[in-house]
Amino acid sequence: MDNVFLTKKSERLSVFDMGLVKFEQDPSYADTLSNDCRQVHKIRGASGFFCLPRLETVAHTSDDVPIYFDQETKAQIWTGLQS
Repeated sequence: MDNVFLTKKSERLSVFDMGLVKFEQDPSYADTLSNDCRQVHKIRGASGFFCLPRLETVAHTSDDVPIYFDQETKAQIWTGLQS
């Protein structure tokens, strides 16, 4: 296993986790949360490349987190993901 991948995975999960905490404290953080969600996409892609199906499953599940936000927040996150 590539140590760089493991280090980056931990960093990206931390960014995503901190982003969710910030969003919980301040809902106006939604526009920046899309960048944090991108971290999960990167983990998902890399875990598939390194044949780590359990991590890939967790990343896919984390991708679904924005589903639970209200429509306005989802729109802000989606716009950020497309840019």
